[in-house]
Amino acid sequence: MTERDVDPNSDEGGDGESAPVDDPESTPGQVMGLAGLLKAWRAAAGARRGRTITQKEACAAVGRSVRWYGDLERGAVPTKLNAEQREALAKLFMLGRDERRALMLHSLGGLQDESDSRRPDPSVKRALQLFIDQQMPSPAYLSNGNWSILAYNHMMAEWWPWVTEPEANLMTWALLSREARVQYADWEKHAEVYVRLLKYAVMNRPNDRALLRLIAQVCADPDVRHIWDTRNALGADRDGDVFHMNVPALGETVEVVSHVLFPASLPECRLVVITWLQGDETDNHRFDALGGERDAWAKGPARDWVRPPALPQRTVRCRTQEEAAALAGEGGVRLPALSKRVGPGVRLTLAPSTNSVIWATRENEYWAAAEFDAPAVLARFPETRDGDAVTELDAMRRTSLACRQAKPSAERPRSFRQWQPLLVSRTPVCRQVQGGTG
Repeated sequence: MTERDVDPNSDEGGDGESAPVDDPESTPGQVMGLAGLLKAWRAAAGARRGRTITQKEACAAVGRSVRWYGDLERGAVPTKLNAEQREALAKLFMLGRDERRALMLHSLGGLQDESDSRRPDPSVKRALQLFIDQQMPSPAYLSNGNWSILAYNHMMAEWWPWVTEPEANLMTWALLSREARVQYADWEKHAEVYVRLLKYAVMNRPNDRALLRLIAQVCADPDVRHIWDTRNALGADRDGDVFHMNVPALGETVEVVSHVLFPASLPECRLVVITWLQGDETDNHRFDALGGERDAWAKGPARDWVRPPALPQRTVRCRTQEEAAALAGEGGVRLPALSKRVGPGVRLTLAPSTNSVIWATRENEYWAAAEFDAPAVLARFPETRDGDAVTELDAMRRTSLACRQAKPSAERPRSFRQWQPLLVSRTPVCRQVQGGTG
């Protein structure tokens, strides 16, 4: 329907009268560098593992001195991490896809593509406008790298008239306008997601003055600034997000899905199509209309790390990983491939006799071991094509199936919890720890 004559890479749209980027008052604390991210990631990974991850562990992962890594987290040394070092930190800190890419971008000083400096061919713009119009009756729009609206169709203008305004910008509307706070169900969750997108973008383009002005503009709002200062997650896009919106044009709340495409001819732009769904209202508190977990996008980017099913009531301290594995009893099966997928310093051992898994975590000078039901551990692992991991997962499934089919027996082997006190009393290097590992 409408196409704006705007360069996808221009400063137009969403900047308003914000302070210039070289004004120190416009950006303090807003753009988190690698130093801040590394500290935040290390703290977050420690929380997930249930223990503190030290700078000593991080420096060992990258093969540098403690002093060097400490300077890196203070921002006192240039960021020069090679691929092996980035991968080691990503595993140690349990980083997801978007965070891994952000680490790479920051290490390389951002990525620049030839498309950043070229204007689109008129025929390309006409073709994109045709594509957007053909998405009717679904709302659709095209925005540039800084979320300024370049084109939209009739339904988009009808549902969200703000796109027709001069210099319309998704970020300024979503984060600063009053109507966005009404139309987004649970606005704060959405604001956190948009802040993630901005943080990810600045990792890619740390010297983009228009982007920095946009960040300064939205962070002038106290609510947005609080989210920026207290959240560390990053996100590349909102593709596949399912959420509720109050649409005044419809006079009702609808459940919508955001589809994000990147045109090959304009890879710095985003082509977004909004589709709406009719869900089952009987279970709408738990699942969205596509059957996924409700508001899963609000919990942060998807990760490839696995955490224990629940915090154990009791753990055992063991001097070595072999002693921890022995807690699985006779016939215990070590799971090295799955242990690797969980992360460094973790060893899993299947205990077939009790259909459980001994989950041992390295804690400085000892190993903290806890027992979990095998089915609960199985549920924590995403699908994988890793041959060794698939074999180990199949072994756990077979064990669980056999235990379900087996008849109860009075001679059932002693479980971890039953003989844990015996281990503590007989083995001086192992001791029971109530309610935790320290």
